Amino acid sequence: MEKSNYTVIKQAENYDIRRYLSVGGLPPRVMAVWPVSSGCDESEYSKELAKFKYQLTKDDVEYTSGVIWAEGDSEIKIVLKIDVAADISDENIPADAEIVTLAGGCFWCIEAPFDQMDGVYAAISGYAGGTEETAQYDKVARGLTEHREAVQVYFDPKQTNYEEVLNLFWRQIDPTDAGGQFADRGHHYTTAIFYRNEEQKQIAEKTRDAVPESGKFSAPIATKILPFTTFFKAEANHQNFAQKQAAYYQRYKAGSGRAGFIEENWGG
Repeated sequence: MEKSNYTVIKQAENYDIRRYLSVGGLPPRVMAVWPVSSGCDESEYSKELAKFKYQLTKDDVEYTSGVIWAEGDSEIKIVLKIDVAADISDENIPADAEIVTLAGGCFWCIEAPFDQMDGVYAAISGYAGGTEETAQYDKVARGLTEHREAVQVYFDPKQTNYEEVLNLFWRQIDPTDAGGQFADRGHHYTTAIFYRNEEQKQIAEKTRDAVPESGKFSAPIATKILPFTTFFKAEANHQNFAQKQAAYYQRYKAGSGRAGFIEENWGG
């Protein structure tokens, strides 16, 4: 684990991570550190690790890996990389960021490419467009709401623009599929661009009209262009999924048919 890439939080006994959340939230890349005795045996270490994981779970924190990290000759610590839903919030994004809300089927597969895009502050998985006043994965994923799985992208307009964001979006989906995306079927997996103003609507329509002009698709474009109404952030375990569960994510993306479709039509 590369310590330099993470903010380190020294986790003292009985420390409540909610204290950090109440004063502005944890940064997105964090290592939480739980001190243990340098003389503890394997059984004691396992108990301490279990205690630490329980504390994180109680505080609604998703841990992604655990290691033993030795500092000097006398101090040994348990280290967990953690992800907190509150890491990615409006409070941590500059006020001048522009926002795009996109539904492209499984939100894991839409969030991931935007996490890598220059000029993007954050890509947040969630649920959009329904009339319900809230959203949870177990209901949306079973088609029990009017929401679609979606990703909200916050970007720096000085580094990129709305049209470039949409151009990347079109390359992640099958825009001719009116019944879902790849192996995921149902309204909640259908594609849509949610615009916030007339300018966004016009740019969305422009990029949509350019898709058949590419010559890659003969069937009609099924992606909807709709006014933005609602967006609810998904649960913590769905945020940054491609990073936290990389092997599973790659298997899913390939197995669903999305990876092959992208490779065939866009070259990767």
